[in-house]
Amino acid sequence: MIAAQQRMAERQIETQQQMRERMMAVQIAGARDLCRWFGAFYSFAAVGLLAGAIRTRKPQLIAPLVPLTFVLGYQYDMGWGFPGYPSKIERIVAEADDILQHQQKYLGFPGFPLSVASLDAAAVARANAVAAAAAGAGTSTAPATEPSRPKMQ
Repeated sequence: MIAAQQRMAERQIETQQQMRERMMAVQIAGARDLCRWFGAFYSFAAVGLLAGAIRTRKPQLIAPLVPLTFVLGYQYDMGWGFPGYPSKIERIVAEADDILQHQQKYLGFPGFPLSVASLDAAAVARANAVAAAAAGAGTSTAPATEPSRPKMQ
């Protein structure tokens, strides 16, 4: 029995890992696709702006290329990374590891920690409010009472 539960837990962990990897792969593929589309836009914009600057002799027409270059570089970094440097995804994963290891204080959720007792109390309060409203006694707009919240340390 315990061996079967352990195998089931291991399969769940493996399934979650594969789903996480697939989601990351979809995000990277999306970033690469966006980079290709933005790269095409950037190419047309650069040719048009450069031609306009040369024809009208107004070098300020090239100014929009500066922020567009940064955006294109950001998208390229997210999709592929620059040679010799870790990609943006690798830097994000490293930063997440650092937060998990050294900055746990940023990982707390607001409010109180969930427990079975607090969930049950909230469900009972919600059911009582619905029953009272259905009976016609709940005409006030006051929210249902929440379970007591333990203090976070």
